[in-house]
Amino acid sequence: MCGILGVVTSTGSPLQGALLRRTVRELFRRSESRGKESSGIAVKARGVARVLRCQQPASLLVESPQYREIMRHAGQAQGGLCILGHSRMATNGTPADNHNNQPLFSDALVGVHNGIVTNDAELRHELGEGGRRSGVDSEALFTSLERLKDQLGSIPLAASRLYARVEGMASIAALFVASDELLLATNTGSLYTCHDEALGVFVFASEGIFLRRLLPHGIRPGGAAPVRQLKPGDACLVQGETLRTEYFTLAAAGPGAAPAATRAPAARAVEILDHSAYPPVAADVQGGGGGRWGAEGRTLDVEYEPDRGLRRCTRCILPETMPFIDFDEGGVCNYCRDYRPVTVLGEVALKDLVRRHRGHGGRPDCLVAISGGRDSSYTLHYVKRVLGLHPVAFTYDWGMMTDEGRRNVSRMCAGTGTEHILVSADIPRKRAYIRANVLAWLRRPHLGTVPLFMAGDKQFYRISYDLRRQFGVKLMFYGEHALESTNFKVGYGGSRLTTKGTMAYSIRKVDKLKMLLFYGREYLLNPAYLNRSLWDSFDAFVSFYLLPHDYLKIYDYVRWDEPTIVGTLRGQYKWEAARDSDSTWRIDDGTAAFYNYIYFTVGGFSEHDTFLSNLVRDGRRSRAEALAESAVWNTPRIESLLWYGDTIGVDMQDAVRTINRIPKLK
Repeated sequence: MCGILGVVTSTGSPLQGALLRRTVRELFRRSESRGKESSGIAVKARGVARVLRCQQPASLLVESPQYREIMRHAGQAQGGLCILGHSRMATNGTPADNHNNQPLFSDALVGVHNGIVTNDAELRHELGEGGRRSGVDSEALFTSLERLKDQLGSIPLAASRLYARVEGMASIAALFVASDELLLATNTGSLYTCHDEALGVFVFASEGIFLRRLLPHGIRPGGAAPVRQLKPGDACLVQGETLRTEYFTLAAAGPGAAPAATRAPAARAVEILDHSAYPPVAADVQGGGGGRWGAEGRTLDVEYEPDRGLRRCTRCILPETMPFIDFDEGGVCNYCRDYRPVTVLGEVALKDLVRRHRGHGGRPDCLVAISGGRDSSYTLHYVKRVLGLHPVAFTYDWGMMTDEGRRNVSRMCAGTGTEHILVSADIPRKRAYIRANVLAWLRRPHLGTVPLFMAGDKQFYRISYDLRRQFGVKLMFYGEHALESTNFKVGYGGSRLTTKGTMAYSIRKVDKLKMLLFYGREYLLNPAYLNRSLWDSFDAFVSFYLLPHDYLKIYDYVRWDEPTIVGTLRGQYKWEAARDSDSTWRIDDGTAAFYNYIYFTVGGFSEHDTFLSNLVRDGRRSRAEALAESAVWNTPRIESLLWYGDTIGVDMQDAVRTINRIPKLK
């Protein structure tokens, strides 16, 4: 889930000096959209590979004196040069330690990886490893590749054998230093190349648009060689100096196709310029930049009162604290009285709708938003496997995606062979915005302003439209469905959903105005909200409430059925749920444990109760079953609460105590 890039030149190539520096800088600039938490570059010239890794985004890396030094080394090559770059979105392995940043290296190999390998522990066990230097899954990938190449004597065969074992997304560039051979391989299609033979240049990047926008205005003004996508399961091997390129299919090489070889001791041909002050990471270290830590040894003074005597609807389980609720003489709430059973338009209608959009020749014909949760994951499965479309999956990571969500995205894209576009926010900045708003909220708590904690993810609606234009497709799928309505979140701010909509953006213009006035009043009463997140929150409002929501939801056409969905995902893709919750909902959202604790502690219910109430109304749960599940699902998620506090820099013990002191709604 990062940006990888590279430039290879043959001897005598005119891509040198200022033009080379401008090309690499531009590739870094574009690739930074895929990850801003760390970056790195490797340059092989004159028989030596130099590696520089930076605990900052690529835009700062390219301004450093170390970067200028490594590019000076590149300038000495006079052609016959290989450059690998990486722009990282951190998952496991904290970016504060350069041993976890890329390029990764050994004496014989330098590599960069985009994706998440979800079975890295198995790879280490099955294929063996040398001394572990980092806490990242990518290391197991390259260690295994190097060992297999030594055993089999063939880079294509080693790659084929490796990818037969890999689970999760893996788009890689691996430079074998001694033989000067560059391997590119992908199981999702998130790798694009351009080989300009006339200029003696080979360029690659994670997204095609990076090359299409760079080449005509950079390497060859006015035109360039065509950009080629490596399809899922494809690879290529580039010979240094000559740029002879061999494209092949990873599944084509059978076992035993090459004799075993014994590697002679290699002279060290890699120099490190980052001078990390950190020692190598021990083999049992599991830390991560976005990782989740256990709650062992840490406690929170949470309150949990599943039944505090609130009046509840006699048909569903909504309590009297639900905004705008009223009960008739039989105790049935207005939400039950006004409920319209969920009806689906049918799979035949959906297939007829998408038929005219179907791409030809494997070209993308739609976009699928995926966060790693159950609904979006199944949407990708359904679009690819049932509808037979050729989607591009996209994710907006704003810093609150859980590791479960990220791993599930990796599993789903790899398992369906789907190209994945990651747009990464400036995650440290986004988390600073959340922290500022959480601290402001704790000074003057109000249930109506809780959505400010989640405002930072709403830009993905705008980004999805930008991507739709970029790929020239009209179809866009989201995993939303009517049963997961959470209208109380806007209700606590005084706004109602329309009778035609079930999603939180389905409010009338007058209620949008009410919302703005409500937040304006709260900001005046609590000036701590007037922080640097203000513009980001306004942009979120525009993206969520003012942009059209003209995408398709498969659950408008196909019945939402949790056992089928979760069974399919677990059975076919090894999809995982959260460790600290029995619910399979919101496992991708790192904010959910915190805001649901607030809603349940103060209001006596959470979004689990509105969801379960819809299941009762739709005949999928009995009221007794819903009450029992509510008691389990609303149990405070200690591990997730601690992760949230650690991630945004808030003392969760103090936050929980403040929440516990808020007067309870009755």
